[in-house]
Amino acid sequence: MAPSSYASDYIEYLSKQGKYISMEGSEALKVEQNIEPAPSRTAVRRTERKARENLMVLPTKTKIITTSVLLRTSVLLVIIGALLISSVWMGAKATAIKYSINSLTKENVKLQDEITMLGIEIEGAVSFEAIEDYATKNLKMVYPKKNQCFYIEEDQKVDDDLVQKIRAKAYKG
Repeated sequence: MAPSSYASDYIEYLSKQGKYISMEGSEALKVEQNIEPAPSRTAVRRTERKARENLMVLPTKTKIITTSVLLRTSVLLVIIGALLISSVWMGAKATAIKYSINSLTKENVKLQDEITMLGIEIEGAVSFEAIEDYATKNLKMVYPKKNQCFYIEEDQKVDDDLVQKIRAKAYKG
């Protein structure tokens, strides 16, 4: 069987490169492993189509859940749950403490206002005008007259009969 014209051209090309040998009257091709004839476009398209179909129908691997994996997962979930619960609890405690701080701050402001008002009342009550008004109106006190005043001097000796002298001056006028 004679090779076709395409085949004969290809054999001639290979013989120039030293890759064509003849064995007992029959022609054979010695081709290196990495050299292959170029595939046709339709063959490439068919190969691409088959590859896409194979990608679409990839077999899924079923995973087997072992008890150790299940135990680890459960422990991890319990730890995460405990952390979330503790963070919510701590947030609630912080809110309660903030509320009590705000309440004490408001009470402190009220007490400061009351202290200020009492200070103003004390200043008003201690003023000489207020004392004079109270003494003259409520206690019916009057200023002493000149002859009712008794002056004590440091140079004088104290008499034994001082009380009697004070009474005598007080009741003379």
